[in-house]
Amino acid sequence: MASGHVEAATSVQEAASVQEATSTPPIVVAHPLPPRLDLNDRRLMVQYLQGQCILGELDYGEITKAAKIFCVSRQTISKYWNMAEVDVADCQVINLQPQYANCGRKPVALDVEKMLTVPIKDRTTQRLLGKALDVAGSTINRHIQKGNIKPHTNPLRPGISDGNVRQRLLYCLHMIVPSTIYTNPTFKPFYDYVHIDEKWFYLKKANLKVYLAPGEEHPYRTAQSKHQIPKGMFLAGVARPIFNTNGVCTFDGKLGIFPFTYTEPAKRSSKNRARGTPITYAIQGVNKDVFREKLMTKMLPAIREKWPVDSAKTIIIQEDNAKPHIGAGDPQFLQEANIDGFTFIWQPQSPQSPDLNILDLGFFRSIQSLYEKKMPKDLDEMITDVEEAFNELHPKVLSNVWHSYQYVMQEIIKVKGGGNYVLPHVKKKQLEDAGNLPLQVQPDAQAVKESMQLLYPENED
Repeated sequence: MASGHVEAATSVQEAASVQEATSTPPIVVAHPLPPRLDLNDRRLMVQYLQGQCILGELDYGEITKAAKIFCVSRQTISKYWNMAEVDVADCQVINLQPQYANCGRKPVALDVEKMLTVPIKDRTTQRLLGKALDVAGSTINRHIQKGNIKPHTNPLRPGISDGNVRQRLLYCLHMIVPSTIYTNPTFKPFYDYVHIDEKWFYLKKANLKVYLAPGEEHPYRTAQSKHQIPKGMFLAGVARPIFNTNGVCTFDGKLGIFPFTYTEPAKRSSKNRARGTPITYAIQGVNKDVFREKLMTKMLPAIREKWPVDSAKTIIIQEDNAKPHIGAGDPQFLQEANIDGFTFIWQPQSPQSPDLNILDLGFFRSIQSLYEKKMPKDLDEMITDVEEAFNELHPKVLSNVWHSYQYVMQEIIKVKGGGNYVLPHVKKKQLEDAGNLPLQVQPDAQAVKESMQLLYPENED
């Protein structure tokens, strides 16, 4: 009997020695902590055990079996099963909701009063603000994610003098239907207005943000200087889009965008072109004569060609007061102002007020984002890509800018012509889906009344 045990032990040792010699060492895996079980997992465990009950009792080994099925410990299964039994015994709904909100480190409270005393110069970065509040920068970041601290980009706005304030207020009040100004102020529909303006488009972006795959080399882009990146100026004109009762666009409002360029034949041959090949150049200095020529030969004919047949032919053209622009009394403009049944009226916008022009308010920014996706390689491609971006933009985007234009004037009236206002987010898409987006915005009647009293104190009665 003893000799049999000795032989067995010897054979086991020999097998172990053979295994050690022939197999690789075992790999020790550090398993992470199991993830927290959500409410659905807990319910599945309890429902499984309820299905295994016989006359309200579990057979021996069912909890261990369930632990293997759900890949958790036996204690975890037992805990949730006991919780369910207690609720059933008390005739209560089984409550397996997690209580994780009450655990962990308590958040560091934000001292709002102290933050209000911190100067702006110490709020430009999370680290500076954290130092001023005696907390870590990561704490500031968590408060930003929770919405307790609002990041704000503060742009430099045009300087507005007292005279400009009065002109801005007069402009906005002039855009209210005269018959409603003392009763129920309502802005005009603006279907007889055309806004025109210029914009520089650059061939390349000085700073381009891209996403790279792991190990991918970053793009290498060069330029002699960021101040020498090729650019071209364009003149654009837009009107308010028109939609029928079914929401179908009958007039997209996009009248045209035209580059300030000229073409000359190449003076000498090169590896890229032969001598005499037409080359396009951008006009870098746009003066009044260049602007007038583009307006008369491109913009006004485009308005006559694309203007809706059933719309009024008296059209108000608005442009800012830049020096290259013509005035309302320009002789050549007056000659072109009454042709083919059209009557063009030149109306300059208020000085220092880019927020009162549809193109500067948001339209140029929209086509800029579309244009930058194309990445042209030369001036000819840039002109084509800008025109494509102009045509690709959905009319709804332009229509929304016209709504924003009215809300901007509403805020300007509230601040009595100033520029220190915050444009409200009225959720135009949601209002439009619900059928509540107004075609003509109604500014606050009390603000209009106070503005009228400020401008015309002699007419208070």
